[in-house]
Amino acid sequence: MIYADVHEPSAIIDMLRQKISVKVLRNYAGDYTFNNTAIERKSLSDFFSSIASGRLYAQLETLMKFEKPYLIVEGFFDFSHVNNPNYLYSSLRAISIDMDMRILFTKDMSDTAYTIKKIYYSQFYLPECKVPWRSNFRLMHLKAFFGTGPDKLTKLFSEFKSIRHLANADKKSMAKVRGIGIKTATAVENALDEGILSGEEQSFYCRRHISERAAMDEDEEMHQTVWIILNTVKNLKLGKNRLAAYLKGSWSKSVANVSPEQGYGGLIWLDIATIEGFIEQLENIGLIRRKIVASNPYNYSVFEITDAGRLVLDEKMRIPVQKIKKLPTVGHSENKTHELLKKGMETAEIAKERSLAESTIYSHYATLIANGKISSLEVISADVERRVREESSKFRVFPSAKEIKEFLPDISYEEIRCALAGIR
Repeated sequence: MIYADVHEPSAIIDMLRQKISVKVLRNYAGDYTFNNTAIERKSLSDFFSSIASGRLYAQLETLMKFEKPYLIVEGFFDFSHVNNPNYLYSSLRAISIDMDMRILFTKDMSDTAYTIKKIYYSQFYLPECKVPWRSNFRLMHLKAFFGTGPDKLTKLFSEFKSIRHLANADKKSMAKVRGIGIKTATAVENALDEGILSGEEQSFYCRRHISERAAMDEDEEMHQTVWIILNTVKNLKLGKNRLAAYLKGSWSKSVANVSPEQGYGGLIWLDIATIEGFIEQLENIGLIRRKIVASNPYNYSVFEITDAGRLVLDEKMRIPVQKIKKLPTVGHSENKTHELLKKGMETAEIAKERSLAESTIYSHYATLIANGKISSLEVISADVERRVREESSKFRVFPSAKEIKEFLPDISYEEIRCALAGIR
């Protein structure tokens, strides 16, 4: 997903949308942002005028909050009409060297769109083995994580297709892959069992792959979860729901314009309900507290860190917390669906009676199942429940519906969610 500023030309956005999902909103930094990258686009005339006015430097300072800032100058590269070319060249040197800014020149909007696509796609590929990935964490740590080099990784992924498949494969299965053998298979298995990133080698704030988290001692995971939340609350002022979504790495509108530099996605391996459970525990023991912010028309609350919380964070004190899974709330709408189900009505009939989509009715089922109001077998077949249960047991960490769907494409997302609600 690329986030494009509302003032950007529709021609560029339309060209990007041919290959990439683009959401148009008011960006707080840059004209185009995604993950840890921000891009400021300037037409040649705007580039000259913003240098002369000093506006450019303020805009680029905001871009520097991102790990990979880019400045794209769009237009014909003829500086001969510039009154003071030496001033221009010195400005370019200052931007490039002093601000460590990547400066790219494009000839027109089409070239700009192509350049943005190239920057966007570059984050998904590891040049050595040409295997696509979905996060910078995998790009940086893949070889160490699996205990083998890119050539053998390519062979393994040609067979197992995905990280999760490979992580759940046994040594004998890996050894059967041509060019691997028992020695490499043993090295991969040992690397997975031991956990590659631990102690000082870990960064609290990077996105961790779920399999790595599974290898971590549970107590250590709880302590680090506390520190990650405290660090984020220390630097950002967010309410509970937005804070949980931010720590999860959500792409929702509620956190789209929040700085990505303060722990965004730091608890990506947890679901939002569980993160909210941790936040409530830290509030209850006095490490964070609510602060009322006056606003029009309504006031709202945000969290701030207390002195006790600062001490815990600075001294890396170990605070006992529990992983509490908050159940989804059964509200009026779910109860209404429950009443109709008890009358013997089918899903399609309930949806028609309530003027709701069948997917919404299934979401009610999942909530009712999670709260013990009904059994999953009341709304899905025993065969579906059995297949989802068998597939979920192959995962080291409890899977999402999307992960199960990859292996059971003939079962709907709605049925999978209901089955998982019953299994959990």
